[in-house]
Amino acid sequence: MALPNRSGNPNPSPARMARAEQKYQRLSHILEDLREAIDTAKGLLSHEDPATALKAANSVGQLAISYVRVYETGEIETRLLVLEEASQRQ
Repeated sequence: MALPNRSGNPNPSPARMARAEQKYQRLSHILEDLREAIDTAKGLLSHEDPATALKAANSVGQLAISYVRVYETGEIETRLLVLEEASQRQ
């Protein structure tokens, strides 16, 4: 029999998994927003003002870095949940 943790829940994994699912949904919304921002910035790359085009190029680079970090976070958390589920079954 599992001992309760500080919150008194003897099996906190379902609650943790529910929070992770909510976080995954938020991450997918963030990824969608980042994709839209990247598309908008890409549209400004051919702007007639060189300063605007340069700012757009910088924005595309920064947004791409953010996109990769958010994507990696989601992937790592998903893999961690799978490993936790597998270890609980054993």
